[in-house]
Amino acid sequence: MQIRSTPLNLQVKWKGKLIEIRINETTKVKDVLKEVEKQTNVPFSKQKYSPSVLRVNDQEKQLFTIKFFAQNSKDTVKLLMIGIPTQDPSTIDSPVPKSPSSSSSKKEAAEEPLEYSELCLSVKNTIDTIKNLVVQLSQDIDRNSNCSNANKLNKMKLCWAEKLTQTQLKLDAIHFPEDLPQQERKVLRKLRKETVL
Repeated sequence: MQIRSTPLNLQVKWKGKLIEIRINETTKVKDVLKEVEKQTNVPFSKQKYSPSVLRVNDQEKQLFTIKFFAQNSKDTVKLLMIGIPTQDPSTIDSPVPKSPSSSSSKKEAAEEPLEYSELCLSVKNTIDTIKNLVVQLSQDIDRNSNCSNANKLNKMKLCWAEKLTQTQLKLDAIHFPEDLPQQERKVLRKLRKETVL
């Protein structure tokens, strides 16, 4: 296998966020995992990639010795990452300053109706279904990623990649009806953003 010697851009997509990492011949798997952890707050031990080319047990491996990166003819390589972030410790300990204006806006937010239109609930149910698919898929990957049968594991990886792609397409296909109130539209955007793979 020929080792690629030119630098490359790695794009990792996670929850609507695109993380760009410049890699070269000295970049190791752990460098990418740690950078992704730094930007997403997902511990590198909980990061799952599609295609499955970055593995926790290969941390010392240089990226360009991995066939996927070495034989890639494009300057940009794209990966999809699944993972649930831990809570940012800086947000736990830091008290939020209270001001009269912020307390009044909180009162206004609390007074907002919690009932939504049928249109909004219909879109919300679709997003919730997709979110459940992502959780199930993540659990399936966690349960089966250490399978000792290489042939079975490769088939599962293909299945996972296909399911991830289909789920992302379903999420991308969601559109908000024109007559949806702005407040409900805002809630749905937030839900969709939280669900993005």
